Amino acid sequence: MNLVKFNSFRPVARRDFDLNPFDNLFNDFFNTDNGFSTVKRVPPANFVELEKEIKIDIAAPGMEKDNFRINIEKGILTIEANLEKSEKSKDEVCTRPEFDYSNFSRNFRLSRMLDADQVSASYKNGMLSISIPKKEEAIEKPAKEIVIS
Repeated sequence: MNLVKFNSFRPVARRDFDLNPFDNLFNDFFNTDNGFSTVKRVPPANFVELEKEIKIDIAAPGMEKDNFRINIEKGILTIEANLEKSEKSKDEVCTRPEFDYSNFSRNFRLSRMLDADQVSASYKNGMLSISIPKKEEAIEKPAKEIVIS
């Protein structure tokens, strides 16, 4: 019986089908920090269309509302977060980093049917919520029956 060490932090698809195990050794050394991936991620966003508005919810825990900058220019909504690195003690060494709060920037093209002048945003419990109202002509009105005379 062979015992195989399983590392859940290694992508399965790349590892299991490589023919040369030495490639993995060099890839791990140059692409990771202490054997853990250092790929920066942008927070996920949900888009919700309501009757009179579009809501964008971005999951961004561990931040403050002052870290965000939101602007609209030429029909592009830009959401940026800038975090200042906290000062760590020289004695403090993170031996297994699994989360990282990093700077990010996301851009979204807005429809012409949205009123970019009336955008509002709030940050509560790790969720950045942006509300963009629809223009009056974009709101669906109930069907009107025409009586034939």
